[in-house]
Formats: sequence, C-alpha cells, structure tokens
Amino acid sequence: MKKKHQLIYLVFFGLSIFLVLTNYSSIISYNQSSISLWLNKLLPSLFPFLVLGSILIKLNIASFFKSSSLTLLLLSLFSGFPSGAKYIKDMYNSHLITLKEANQAFAYTFFANPLFLLGVLSFLPLKLAIMIIISHYLPNVLLFLFLKNSNHSNKNIKPESLGNIISISVKESINTMFLILGTLIFYNIFISFSKIYSPSVLITIFFSGILEFSSGLSNLPILNSPLLCAILALIFTSFGSLSIHSQIKSIIIDTPLSYKQFCLYRLFHAILSIIIFFVFYVFI
Repeated sequence: MKKKHQLIYLVFFGLSIFLVLTNYSSIISYNQSSISLWLNKLLPSLFPFLVLGSILIKLNIASFFKSSSLTLLLLSLFSGFPSGAKYIKDMYNSHLITLKEANQAFAYTFFANPLFLLGVLSFLPLKLAIMIIISHYLPNVLLFLFLKNSNHSNKNIKPESLGNIISISVKESINTMFLILGTLIFYNIFISFSKIYSPSVLITIFFSGILEFSSGLSNLPILNSPLLCAILALIFTSFGSLSIHSQIKSIIIDTPLSYKQFCLYRLFHAILSIIIFFVFYVFI
C-alpha cells in the first residue's frame, strides 16, 4: 500500500474516531437501532432460508432440477442477498459449477429478501410497492433466461450424512448472519454522522441507502413523494449498498470469484430495474 493511501486512510479513520468520541451517545443509540433491526427483521426473515438453502445445496438439489442456474435462482429468490453469493460459493467449492458459470450467476441471484421487502415498503400504496418488487426481481429473471443455456450442470456428488450437513449449514449461516450484523453496525456509524451533520433529509436518506440499504429503506417514509421513494428503493435494493457489497466480498474473498463482475452486474441491474419501473408506472 502506498504511503499516500496510508495517510488518507489514517486521516479518514482518525477523523471518524474523533466524531465517534464527540457524538458518543448518539452513536450508541444508532448502533442499538442497528442491532434491533438485525434482531427483529433481518435475523428471522433471512436465517431460516440461509440454513435451508445451504442444506439443499449440500444435498445436491441441483441434480433434481437438472440445472445449477435454476437452483441458484430459486434459492436466491427465497433467501435474499447476500445468500446468493454464499450459494454460488458453495456450489463452486463443491465442483458443481465452473468459475465462469459462478461469475455469470452473480447476474441473476441478487434478490432482496421478499419478506423484508414487503414489510419495509408497507408505507407505500400496495400497487406501487408491487411495481417496485417486480421491477427489482424482473432483471434477475431476464438475465437468467439470457445466461441459463451456458450455465447448467448435471453433475452428481455423494452427499455427507444429514446430521453433518445440518450442523455445518447452521454454523455457516450463523457466521453469515454475524457478518451482516458487523457490516450493518460499521456502516451505520457513518450513517449516523450524516444524520447529525447533514443539512438535508434527502441527502441523509440517499447517503444512508448507498451505505446500508436496509437503513435507507427504513428512512424512506420520511419523504412525502411516493415516486421518489420508489426510485430510491430501487437504487438501494438493485445496487445493494456498500454494506451488502462488503458482505459479498467477505464471502468470496478466499475464492477466485470476481467481485468486479458482480459490481458491474449490480450497476446494470439498477439501471434496468428503474427502466422497467417507469414502463410500469407510465403504462399501468
């Protein structure tokens, strides 16, 4: 690492520590809110799907569907991110998919958890909320249809005992949930700075959603414009926020899977989801 970069990081994190110390009570309050969000919404909605999805992959459910790409799509759809990256990593490490197929799978396995998304968008009119969800999900399906022919596998592997599979899956899923909690708290520290010092509510919400999507979505009811809320919700969910990107990088860090390719797919996903939404908004 160059000394110039080291100096920038030193100044940035030194200033961050100073702001934490000078706003200690507020930071503690925001962190408590982050833990509450994780405990009451993310943990119950995501953890069961993480465990079940991991068990199904280790039982080689892909051989039943005769398609690794369809398996990844369905499991990611019901689980929500960052589980898609975990499933891709599991299938790659089990030699069920190649490196090229694994990187392609990043295109169509990025779904916000449906239970969480329905709950956090409940403040909007039902029609608008459904349009947002469809606009977020549809790009995944379209990319799956485009890439599926070059991404399928009928390989068979001998699974471990069910008891071992359950134990390993629970352990891995607990680690993933604590990874989510850690990144949630870390990025919410910087979100709290924007809430304290930002002169604009809109800037605060946008900054919050780019850093941590669930916090950004949770703050959308403050805005009085349903259309603006819909656009921001699509940006936060389809891009995924830096918090989700950090989780993905942590999951795939010990593999040759390409984060750069994942990031490019997210930018394309965000643009495509907004286009689809406006088509619905204008014609429906």
